[in-house]
Amino acid sequence: MKNILLLLLLSFNSLCFGQLKTVKFISSNNLDDNDLSILKEIRSSLIGKNNKGIKNFKFKYESCYNIDQINLDKIESFGLIETNSKNLKYQTLQDQIKYLNTISDKNKSIELEVSTELELNISNSTNEISKVIKFIKKSEQNNIIVILNNGYKPYNFSAENINLEISKKQNANAIEALCPIIITPKFNTLLRPDESSMYYIEFDSVGIFPAYELIIYWKKPINEIYGKTIFDSLIFFQECISFSAIEDFKSRKSTTNVALFAVTDSRCKIAINEHFLADICYKQDPAFNNTEEAPDPDCRECKNLCLYKKKFSIILKGCAPGVIKEHIPHSNTPIFLFQCPKDNFNH
Repeated sequence: MKNILLLLLLSFNSLCFGQLKTVKFISSNNLDDNDLSILKEIRSSLIGKNNKGIKNFKFKYESCYNIDQINLDKIESFGLIETNSKNLKYQTLQDQIKYLNTISDKNKSIELEVSTELELNISNSTNEISKVIKFIKKSEQNNIIVILNNGYKPYNFSAENINLEISKKQNANAIEALCPIIITPKFNTLLRPDESSMYYIEFDSVGIFPAYELIIYWKKPINEIYGKTIFDSLIFFQECISFSAIEDFKSRKSTTNVALFAVTDSRCKIAINEHFLADICYKQDPAFNNTEEAPDPDCRECKNLCLYKKKFSIILKGCAPGVIKEHIPHSNTPIFLFQCPKDNFNH
């Protein structure tokens, strides 16, 4: 009988005092050193000296900007936390506030307010670490969320974030870091269209602009000094082009004049229709448009010849509403030529 009572007592103790609690930290912003120390302090206080209480808790971490969860059962796991994630999820501050409030409504949670940038509507809120620890210990729930309100990061492609990045780079004398790196075309090369009559300008983006401005200059020779040709640069084409999904570009390729899309996280392409450029050339060049010898305007081959005989250069820079154009640095490509497939013309 004594053995049975002892067994029941042990079972009762394990149910009452041995329940495993999962504590999930969710931060509203990337963590800095102070934020990391706060999370470590909470974890350390809950498991006690010599990690005796570790069997009673599971710890997880998740950022608002990166939903990948990290288990923090080992102190070394804090080193796995990404501290420089971009905000690609919330276009406005209110979007992020709504997300965090919804999490709180659906779960047993407490807000630890480190910053006042986000005004959350969470009933359990404090700016004291000790109260968070007490809340977790007293909670009868097995799953508890601690929302670390440590501010917010502006939406990656917003004017607020772009202007902030420009200011940082200017102060660090590193504004050139915001210049896209043009891969194709290179200096003095021929840029050929593909089988669908599309030219491709390829470049590495800087990851913060929602669009890029492409300026194509016609390098018109006007003089020669000491054997060196002097060119007059006339704007041939200029447009701020927003990003499209690559799937959308492929589905609309046959009717698209200009498109910008990402190939990888940083590598991008601007596609320009061959006939679209040839039409622009035909309208701009007096030799093809304003003389009695001008070719038939319906002659596609004639228009293409207008384009292929000229030299061009490119300026490429990011663009976005609310950002002063003059503050954005640009990259450029020296002289190159548009060319056609080998089976169409021989130049």
